[in-house]
Amino acid sequence: MTDKASEFVETWFRERNQDLLRYLQRKGNSRAEAEDLAQEAYIRLLRVDRIDFLRNPQAYLFRIAANVAYEHRLKASRSEDFVLQQAPIESQLREEDSVEVRVDRGKRLRELERALGDLPHTCRTAFVLHKRDGLTYSEIATRMGISAHMVKKHMVRALSHCRETLRDTN
Repeated sequence: MTDKASEFVETWFRERNQDLLRYLQRKGNSRAEAEDLAQEAYIRLLRVDRIDFLRNPQAYLFRIAANVAYEHRLKASRSEDFVLQQAPIESQLREEDSVEVRVDRGKRLRELERALGDLPHTCRTAFVLHKRDGLTYSEIATRMGISAHMVKKHMVRALSHCRETLRDTN
């Protein structure tokens, strides 16, 4: 890290950090996430050996921030996909149930899984985090970076779609 880099970061942070935070929030991040992402962007900028060679350090900082935000979204979507794959249908079938009950339950679970598969990713994720993991709407909102009101809308949509799909198959 050079003195020029730390001087630029210090000046930028003091005078224009709000611009970077607004930029990151417009990319769909919460205020807290934007602050974390901005901090990571500053750290990466401080690692640049010769900042004085950059023609436009501000643009470079915003490019770093955009990359950090993209990596954050990518990591979040991968972890959500991982969360959604944790409870396969077979784990919902109990050994002590009769064969008929297990077959019927398996069929209904596959129908539910298909119905959930028809939903948009964010809607399905909210539903699974609430129903399977027992998270509150507020906790889901924080984890997904959306409002609790949007979580409620996703839940209503998911429940309605599942009810309708399961009603149609009976």
